[in-house]
Amino acid sequence: MRTIIVMGIIFLWIVPVRAQEQSAQAQQDSSTNLADVVVQAEYEGTIVEDKIPFHFDPEYNDVVQLPDRIQWYSLQPESETGPENTSSMQLRLPDTQMAAIRVGVVREFQLKFKNLKRWQFIILSEAGKPVRTFSGEGDPPHILTWDGFGDDGSLFIPGQQYNFAFTAVDMAGNKRTFPGNAFSLPAVCLQDSQGVHIGLAHTVLFSPHGFGLLPNAAAFIDEAAMLVRYFSTRGYITVDSAHPLRQDAIDLLREQLPVDDSFIVIRNSSSPCLWIHVQ
Repeated sequence: MRTIIVMGIIFLWIVPVRAQEQSAQAQQDSSTNLADVVVQAEYEGTIVEDKIPFHFDPEYNDVVQLPDRIQWYSLQPESETGPENTSSMQLRLPDTQMAAIRVGVVREFQLKFKNLKRWQFIILSEAGKPVRTFSGEGDPPHILTWDGFGDDGSLFIPGQQYNFAFTAVDMAGNKRTFPGNAFSLPAVCLQDSQGVHIGLAHTVLFSPHGFGLLPNAAAFIDEAAMLVRYFSTRGYITVDSAHPLRQDAIDLLREQLPVDDSFIVIRNSSSPCLWIHVQ
């Protein structure tokens, strides 16, 4: 009887202990499994990084980042509606709506720079070739005027794109170049020792599809005829153009003058514009 009681006590003690051990083992296994899941999830997860957007600044020749040694101002061409210097030709058009041909000055540039050692301003052709160069010591003029002639005496070509670049050197010798925006004009009237040169771009006169003159061509021809009457001192003018429809423009010009056939001398030219040379 006593043996039975002792065995029962031992059984009652062993069962709870094993139950506790099994519970603890289950908790340990559960914790281990959870850790495995977490570690595996972290290992297989995708890492996302915030990247700074890539920014590219085009580099130009002789462009140097300068410290604030001097005060830099803006460089911009004067607006189309701004004042223009036509004193070299002293011509006033009677009708403001006819201002299709730029007379005397092709372009004026505002150069608001101070405390410079020297400077250079270059006008470039559509192909990037230097056409006209201005330079000087000290500060540049506030207004720089281009009369439309190149360093070699060549004429501004209406309808062509031109660019410009301004290079400034400060007192410490640092150099910085400011590239400008492209510009173009449909028609100009320039004057030199050889006479007056009226240039009209082919693109404003003739249809690109060969259908004759464009609707606005008459306005350009009318104004060109007025300029011819104003400047002509001899009994003829010379028209340079190789365009296949050039005769249409010449006939319209002859109607506006009016003149006989001997007044207009026609010559072939490879220029993409029609030139009227008045002497």
